[in-house]
Amino acid sequence: MISGLYCASRNVEPTDRTPTLPSEDDDAEGNVERGASIGRFLVLGALGVGGMGMVLSAYDPHLDRKVALKLLRGDVWRGGRASQGHDALVREAQAMARLTHPNVVAVYEVGFSDKGAYVVMEQVEGTTLRAWLAMTKRRWDEILDVLVAAGAGLDAAHRAGIVHQDFKPENVLVGVDGRPRVSDFGLAGIAAVGAGTQGYMAPEQQAGERVDARADQYAYCVTVWQALQGERPPPDAALPASRSAPAWVYRALARGLATRPDDRWPSMEALLAALRRRSRLGWSAAIAVGAVVVAGAAAFIVGRGRATAAACDEAETRLSGVWDPARREAVRAAFASTRLPFSDATWTGVSARIDDYAQGWVAMHRDTCRATRVEGRQSDTLMDLRMACLERHRGVLGALTDFWARGVDSETLERAADAAGRLPPLAECADARALTERAPVPSDRAGPIAAARRGIDAAQALGLSRRPEGKAVAAAARLVADATGWEQVRAEADMVEADILYYLHDRGVEARALEAARLAGAARDDRLAARALILLARHLAEDQQSAARALLVADIAAGAVARTGEDPALRIQLLRSRGAAYRTAAQLDAAWTLFAAARAEATAWFGPVAAETVELVGELAVTAEARGDYPTARALTEDTLAATIALFGAEHPRVSAQLNNLGMIAWDLGDLDGCAAYHRRGLALSERLQGPESAATAISLHNLGVVDIDRGDLREAETVLTRALAIRERLLGPEHPLLASTLVSMGSIRRKQGQYVEAQAFLERALAIRTKVYGPEDANVAWSRIAIGWLFMARGDVPRAVDHFRVAVAIRDKTLGPAHRLTLSSQSDLVMALAMTGRCADAETVVATALPAIEKLVGPEHPDLVSALVGKGRCVLDAGRAAAAVALLKRAVAIAEKAKIAVVDRGAARWQLALALWAAGEHDVSIAAARRAEEELAVDGDGAHERDAVRAWLAAR
Repeated sequence: MISGLYCASRNVEPTDRTPTLPSEDDDAEGNVERGASIGRFLVLGALGVGGMGMVLSAYDPHLDRKVALKLLRGDVWRGGRASQGHDALVREAQAMARLTHPNVVAVYEVGFSDKGAYVVMEQVEGTTLRAWLAMTKRRWDEILDVLVAAGAGLDAAHRAGIVHQDFKPENVLVGVDGRPRVSDFGLAGIAAVGAGTQGYMAPEQQAGERVDARADQYAYCVTVWQALQGERPPPDAALPASRSAPAWVYRALARGLATRPDDRWPSMEALLAALRRRSRLGWSAAIAVGAVVVAGAAAFIVGRGRATAAACDEAETRLSGVWDPARREAVRAAFASTRLPFSDATWTGVSARIDDYAQGWVAMHRDTCRATRVEGRQSDTLMDLRMACLERHRGVLGALTDFWARGVDSETLERAADAAGRLPPLAECADARALTERAPVPSDRAGPIAAARRGIDAAQALGLSRRPEGKAVAAAARLVADATGWEQVRAEADMVEADILYYLHDRGVEARALEAARLAGAARDDRLAARALILLARHLAEDQQSAARALLVADIAAGAVARTGEDPALRIQLLRSRGAAYRTAAQLDAAWTLFAAARAEATAWFGPVAAETVELVGELAVTAEARGDYPTARALTEDTLAATIALFGAEHPRVSAQLNNLGMIAWDLGDLDGCAAYHRRGLALSERLQGPESAATAISLHNLGVVDIDRGDLREAETVLTRALAIRERLLGPEHPLLASTLVSMGSIRRKQGQYVEAQAFLERALAIRTKVYGPEDANVAWSRIAIGWLFMARGDVPRAVDHFRVAVAIRDKTLGPAHRLTLSSQSDLVMALAMTGRCADAETVVATALPAIEKLVGPEHPDLVSALVGKGRCVLDAGRAAAAVALLKRAVAIAEKAKIAVVDRGAARWQLALALWAAGEHDVSIAAARRAEEELAVDGDGAHERDAVRAWLAAR
């Protein structure tokens, strides 16, 4: 995706690039409407209403994810306990936020708004335990498995010192992945309306006595009994005459239902141990991630003595339930059920990719077996290692297809092709040297290691699909892996978690990637160590302050890549990470060289239209744009658009994103008509895919409005930007930073219309939003400072413009660095403003470094130079050097005309040239230039102040 840099000059700031909101849910019910804001969260819809309050689906713009937001009734947390309700709620939420377990609904934070107290939690796609039980008739062992897993979550909370106090079927959520999660921990304990639910409360809780974890045990046993038997237990917990489960289950539950807490099980752990005695979960209950249960390498080794040549030809059966006709059809149906325009094309591409992967897996499995059992050219040990590797890959494939088969939403469908393409390469299982050098599986820990890997597989499936819930699953898998003490599986768990954290833009990625690299080194897994270090380098490369560290990490990663035998995929990723670091550090030639080399290798290994290659074409386009080479950037992005259509179909959301990117580059080239055409195509596609009132549509509307401003069609610009503003305010609320972007554009319209008071209101509101969201010294705030500066320039209040330009330069210098194009662009604006106030000494100090730096960065004919040249020319003229001023200002006008920058900006440069020409004695040429400047400055309100000056000057001649 292009992420270019733009000069704001007198125009508006850059247009938007990609949608930031997920697809909308159904309308909210109750008192909180969809689109309302609670704290920073945007309400998307209602999930349910309970005794404690309303549960809402919401969107977190900071972390770009859906969440569940429980808005508590005022009487729940205030009432007669107002003095302690606030602090108690905060304490409970803080305790829960520290608890990470796959069978506990994650609590992210607690807040207080004008709508009341709220708790922000993981949003679980699924239903309650009560609804799950009612869906269909279920076997006793299936029910017990789910409830044992839920009990593991309850036990984890107890270990963290947290008591639930209201365990019941409604507070157990069963996700679409089959994994149960316990929710609403601790809320009953801070309620002012009573604690617990009748029928599930322990006797001591009903009596109002102090309760501990044993009260949860009682409620848990009531819930399990009811789930198995269809009714709650009798007062004496006598075994039912007609039982749906074995007697030993009810006997275990009866102990947990004892009237006296001391007569119950000593802990949830002890109760669960009794219930697991014949539960099918065994070790998997420890993580309970609902992944496809795959036979581990140990199982294969046990049975290998019975292998025969015929058995080597039965590899297809190993994919039963992973990628067989039934699973294939289930995934196809899940894709089709979305009814999105790109579902068919996505299915075609994904199914072909998975078919190839499955066929490759079968072929390698067969060859691995035959090499030892039939041909005798491979040792038993190497066969075992290769089979174990294949089982790991099968586990990931099975977890991914299982995740898809359970149902997909628009985001998962959009990323399905990427997920299929990022499956672990089968070539790893043919690398005999790497396999034999790794530490062997400790035989005494085979069971726990297999359980940990099942959790890792489930997390990796979610990570491949870029699902935010993968974070919790990965963290839980890491805990189980750490408990094994084996470096190899611990490294695998850390790597999966690092991958997920990277795509969630979570800062924890650095710690996890470093740990993965360290553990992989201890386990002698060079490939995994290389992956971890490359990921870390890529993460660091995104921050200007960390670019040097990124290059250092890349140097270390190069050694690990070399030890893998220069694996081409790893080498390509390493080149890409280095290129990103150099680009961030503004060393654009070096970045271009590295991205070009990576593209050449990717083309040779994967083909010119493979996703890996297309991503690198995009990197080259970004770099070309940063260098100011817009024709090359446009050509590369056109190639990316064509490849995107070939890979994903013409109706995929990524096509809209590429059209927006092309619009940006056309804008840079001064091709405003072409820019508008790209954005209109993007708008039409967004309206078809996401709807006329969606966030994606608002982006296209915003972009089109910005272009219309530059084209001088202020009426059309106002129409589309008003629509974009309404959509964004409804979806995002009144204080979202994307709303600020559109407010700036509306301010630009009013400024050009000469309605300065209204313009200032729009711009000041945008500045307030960004300052509140990002802080006063964030690069986003600089955009608003620049826009306000140009408003004061238009009004003729240049000293106040100087103040805002100075703040913008300082912010950008601190956050982006002195060599960044945006920093230099704002310095160019500052130079002109300083010159207009007669502060030429200050202007000369700035221009002395800014002008050569801009020329070096983007070339001698870039529009970023215009303001600096005009300012310098003005000061040179004031110093009495007319001829030198004419040369500078002629250059400025030539650049402005060639780049087709805004007409009024051309007029401002031409007016200064006219003054210089007059001083140089070229009076006729000067008057002609002034008259033309007058026409250009009369285009809109931006030039009103200088237009009046031109007219007065001409009248005096």
